[in-house]
Amino acid sequence: MGNGLALAFALGGCKVTLHDVWEDALTRAQKLIIEVFRTLAEGGVIDPRGSTSTLEDRITCTANLAAAVAQADLIVEAVTEDASIKRSSSRSSTHVRL
Repeated sequence: MGNGLALAFALGGCKVTLHDVWEDALTRAQKLIIEVFRTLAEGGVIDPRGSTSTLEDRITCTANLAAAVAQADLIVEAVTEDASIKRSSSRSSTHVRL
């Protein structure tokens, strides 16, 4: 879900930092973002011109939470649907921002 949100915000013109504690998850997310972008472009939903620049210029990935939220104007939580994980994620990002 996070990769879809990252792509949607990037297509809307926002700079996005995608965070996960697992590097493998970030690698999978990047691949999915590219795949969905290509599908949208092939289907004529979005303009494929500038596809590389849109993804490279607007979406970065990091396993470092402090780096992910350092310049954020908006933090969107998209962790697994587990209440304890959601609370922990919220506390962590709030603590880092303060």
